[in-house]
Amino acid sequence: MLIKHYLAISAKEAEKCAKDIDYEAMQALLAYDWPGNIRELRNTIERATVLADGEMITIHDLPDKFRTLDIEGVSTSSLRQALDEFEREYIRRSMTENKGNKETTASTLGIDLATLYRKLKKLRIETA
Repeated sequence: MLIKHYLAISAKEAEKCAKDIDYEAMQALLAYDWPGNIRELRNTIERATVLADGEMITIHDLPDKFRTLDIEGVSTSSLRQALDEFEREYIRRSMTENKGNKETTASTLGIDLATLYRKLKKLRIETA
């Protein structure tokens, strides 16, 4: 309930349209110990709200400590989901490094432009 509460406040203050948190991000937030208590939670939600590209906060909008893969622990993700997450982050970083230039990004990734467009659509990567 607190996560949703702070999301509503943060979205209004930042004038962002982030309205919800996806399952993976919510699970990461719920599993975290929160040593900084309520202040750390609020700061994390504020940051994620600002970083969110659309209406949904994803695991990629959270600080790195929430994206660590616990190989020893039980994972709810399938191998396909884990690979998609890795590919999504890899493409996003390449797009950022190439300042959003799709042709350069495709070349850097060693794929053709049509493949990049298919991956952007499949992985729901928003570009400017």
